Amino acid sequence: MATVAPAVTQPTRTLPGHYYHDPGIFAREQERIIATSWNCVGHVGTIVAPGAYFLASLAGESILVVRGRDGEIRAFYNVCRHRASRLCTEERGQVHASIQCRYHAWTYGLDGRLIGAPFMREDPSFDPSQLGLVPVNLHIWEGLIFVNLSEHPGSLAEQAPETTHPRVPRYGIAGLRSAKTLIDEVKSNWKLVIANYQECAHCAVVHPELSAKVPDFKAGLTTGGIDDGAEFADGVKTLTASGASNRSPLPGLMPEDHHRYYGMMLFPNVFLDMHPDYVVLATLQAVAPDHTRIVTDVLFHPDTMARADFDPSDAIDFTNLVNQQDWGVCELSQSGVASRAFRAGGIYGPHERHIRHLDDLVLEKLGELPPGH
Repeated sequence: MATVAPAVTQPTRTLPGHYYHDPGIFAREQERIIATSWNCVGHVGTIVAPGAYFLASLAGESILVVRGRDGEIRAFYNVCRHRASRLCTEERGQVHASIQCRYHAWTYGLDGRLIGAPFMREDPSFDPSQLGLVPVNLHIWEGLIFVNLSEHPGSLAEQAPETTHPRVPRYGIAGLRSAKTLIDEVKSNWKLVIANYQECAHCAVVHPELSAKVPDFKAGLTTGGIDDGAEFADGVKTLTASGASNRSPLPGLMPEDHHRYYGMMLFPNVFLDMHPDYVVLATLQAVAPDHTRIVTDVLFHPDTMARADFDPSDAIDFTNLVNQQDWGVCELSQSGVASRAFRAGGIYGPHERHIRHLDDLVLEKLGELPPGH
């Protein structure tokens, strides 16, 4: 009796190697993906007082994010309308009622209006109302500040449907405050960093401390998302080296949240990790084909931070440990993407195949795949 050979299926492949190191592809990504997407650039808690500001770098542009005297947060290109000078040069700071260019003293209100321009009254054609700072699209979701350089941006919900999930508001992220900011310069392509975050097939090997506290991670399962999360091992209260914490759960959580971790990746640059007693916000900046800057804030409830015995070091240290483990293997991957052996790319295993969705999204936005292929 003849036997039927099993059907041969093609492996799910990664992008070819040059997508992770080619400067031309990186430049196209900056214009067609980064510049046209909503990118998180920070948390509202970092600019509380009127005149507080920070700078963000996006697709080759310097963006000034400032809180106005009316309490509103606005974003502008950090460029004087007179002779293109940079207005603010410190990464973050505090101004008073205005922002003044150091070149010719053109002065702008915190709402972007031009309110001072020496000698320009001598020009009868001069119209200061037309020469305010050029605004940048800004949207705030759960206290996270997003900017978009597109002339016609879609909504954040269209770009990242996960932002509408009903579980997220329970964490009260807008009201949390950062106890520590970690900044890492990772020698890896931004897509490799995202791909690493989206799977846990590497967890047992790379993250033994984390895997010991989350059984699904040790098994290499792709769990921990915002829908179902990942349950802690018995006796674990939160993700610290000991698994213990003297901090109370965040006040808006439901009982089922007290023993679980939830994570979200908001394309193209946000990792959001939600624990019972703290939240980790990581934002990515694609600096070069082989360089990603990652800013990580470890957020706690202000009431917890006000306690005399507040000590965030256990959460911060554990976050940094897992980060450094991840960044190290991302750099290992980057070291091989230009090899002749990787020109055709690699292969995704059973617990990694969903990452191909990210690859195809990148190709679609670069115009190399038809929409809805």
